[in-house]
Formats: sequence, structure tokens, C-alpha cells
Amino acid sequence: MYAHPADSLLCPPMSLWYYDRIGVVRSKEFSFYEDRKLFVLVAVAVAVCDRKHFGYEPLLIPETEVINPSTVDNSVLSLEVEHTVDGTGAPVQGPVSFQVQGEPLYIQYGIVGRGTVVYSVKPKEKGWLDHSRSKLVAKLSWPVKSRVAEDFLIRDIRKKIGPTWSKHIPEVFCSMTLDGAALSLPRSLMGAMAGIPEDRVLRLLISRYAHELKDVKSIEEFKSSAQGFERG
Repeated sequence: MYAHPADSLLCPPMSLWYYDRIGVVRSKEFSFYEDRKLFVLVAVAVAVCDRKHFGYEPLLIPETEVINPSTVDNSVLSLEVEHTVDGTGAPVQGPVSFQVQGEPLYIQYGIVGRGTVVYSVKPKEKGWLDHSRSKLVAKLSWPVKSRVAEDFLIRDIRKKIGPTWSKHIPEVFCSMTLDGAALSLPRSLMGAMAGIPEDRVLRLLISRYAHELKDVKSIEEFKSSAQGFERG
């Protein structure tokens, strides 16, 4: 998630601050009293700002027109076809979108950094994902750009360990990676700056829901899970 520049109107001098998962950018101090043109520009920018540039998740489309909905339930998670690949790493051939079910399963709070969020989702389009009757999750995160892609690692590991053990690693049905330019982040328009931290990308993975051990309700269920690993 990223935020459009925000201003503090406490007292002059003041500065504009921009936040995204890569880091924080602060403008030089100035006074609205001395630069009234800048004051008008900032006021208009805030007035016409959309959800994306206010810092809400750009891939989530809420079911309401309210700028700041109180829930993500029933929102549509829309993937960009040109940046999306299927479970084998091949480009998808049609639109891909999912409906969020309930509130996030996991949130890594914070303004900057990886910011992982996990949603429970179900496919909206009928087609290549119909075979999956399992509960699905969507994982969104902002890893550093230089890190080996998680979807590639999962596909590579599942391929190398074979079908016997790969069943213990959740299958990735599709994934997408977007950099700042693809997302049209305001940072991409700021030009070169000194002291910029390492670039990050937005990565999304759709996979089966993996239950945690704490979900086991009895000794019998635990034994059944353990026997699955032993047989593997």
C-alpha cells in the first residue's frame, strides 16, 4: 500500500511527505503563505485524488463507491493479464479476478517494508481454475526487487522434490509481479533521489489454504496429519 503526499497544516514552515513500501520522501520546507500557488495545487490534488493515490490497495476494487470502506469483504481482486502467469509459469490467456471473502487472514502492519496481507478468496471467472475445490488464499507482499521470486521458488521446489513430497507444499495456481512503473506509483515521477533504499515490487500469489497445526482439534486429527508425512 502506498500513500499520496500528505501535508501538515499545524504551522509554517511545513513540508509534504510521501510514503510507500519502499520508503519515505520528504519535501523541503516551505510556507503556504508565501507560495499560494503551491497551496492551490495541493488543495486541488487532494480534492480530486482517487482511492489508488490515497494509498489504498490498488488491486482491490470495493463493492461500494465509498472512498474508505470499513471492510474488504466482497471486494474484487483483479489481476493484470499481461503480468500474470499460471501455476507452470506460462502467461494466462484471459481475465483473472477473485472475490475476497471476509476480513484478511493475516496483516503485517506498518507503513513501509514488505507489508504482507493474506485474503481468503474465490474465483470470479469460470475456466482454468474450476478444478480447484479447495479453499484459496491470495497473498500480497512487497519484497525487495532483487530477491528471487517466491512463485518461482515454489514451482522449482515442487518440481525437484516430485509428487510424493510436493503435496505437502501448497500449489500456486497463478501469480503476478508489478514494479513501481507498472503500478504508476507517484515515486516513479519524482526522478533520481539520493539515499533511496532498494526497490520493491508488488507480488501476488493465489494458492490453496494451508491449515496451521493449531487448527487440529484432536489427537486423532494430529495422528492423521503425522501419518500423511510418514507415508510421504
